[in-house]
Amino acid sequence: MDHLPFDRVNALQKRKAIESTTLEHFGNTACRILKLLYARGKMDEKQISRLVMLPMKDTRELLQALALHGFVELQVISGAVFFSTSCCCCCTTD
Repeated sequence: MDHLPFDRVNALQKRKAIESTTLEHFGNTACRILKLLYARGKMDEKQISRLVMLPMKDTRELLQALALHGFVELQVISGAVFFSTSCCCCCTTD
């Protein structure tokens, strides 16, 4: 007798619900960012900007909006060599 992996089904349903909510409230680009973070895990905002093909300013705005609503978690990383700050992002729903 085959058993359904309810934990995987549950996780997939949760992910689809979060993606559809993100699409509704923030648009297609934010949904692409979220899917990218699901696939790759933690990423620098520069990498996200390059892979989603979006200007850095727009990427930052979307990431801050997603973080404000709890969809992603932002971690500020200061660069001692270049005296600049960067941001590492990851999904908080896993």
